[in-house]
Amino acid sequence: MLLNRPRAAGAALLVVLAAAPVAALVPRVEKAHLAFDPVPVAAGPGSDARFTAVVTIDAGWHAQAHVPTYDYLIPTVLGFDLPPGFGEAAVDYPKPTLYKFEFADEQLAVYEGTVALDVRLPVPAGTSGTLEIPAHLRYQACNDRQCLPPVDATATVKLVVGAGGGAAAAAPDASPPDTESAPHTATGVPKNYPNAKTLLTEDCIRPQS
Repeated sequence: MLLNRPRAAGAALLVVLAAAPVAALVPRVEKAHLAFDPVPVAAGPGSDARFTAVVTIDAGWHAQAHVPTYDYLIPTVLGFDLPPGFGEAAVDYPKPTLYKFEFADEQLAVYEGTVALDVRLPVPAGTSGTLEIPAHLRYQACNDRQCLPPVDATATVKLVVGAGGGAAAAAPDASPPDTESAPHTATGVPKNYPNAKTLLTEDCIRPQS
């Protein structure tokens, strides 16, 4: 029996190595979509560019809040790849929705439907012209049956910097927004966006190192 142990260990190693490429091929499915308002964003040199990140989560899915109920849950985080000289962007995350699930002693904080994140980005003095700033929203989507691997939803902020600030972004044919066709909440998010209530499974955890 002792002679067979190396053979058994080798067979186990082959199984692990064979499974690794399969895990790497697991598709990264996106269930949340990132956009910015207004387009473009305009600011003067040395001022703050203020805009909103609009995150739309597919019906039947949810994402953990920026500050999750438990430390092991994966938070939703918005980040930017800023040009040299720019300071860190300040992001105001919305108040999450709280739900009580059977497996948890406490209510869990989640985002559902469409949520708005207010962003304040300091623009260095001496900056001018049009900049395209990549943005990424890190999140993990879950429904009542499964949790998907964490992914990044990506989008680009078009920032116009020049004298006059916000006036630089005004389009000649810009028309006023339609405020009658889609009722809005106090946060400015249309009420007719999906807002499905789902359960959070125990698989929605932060990967342990």
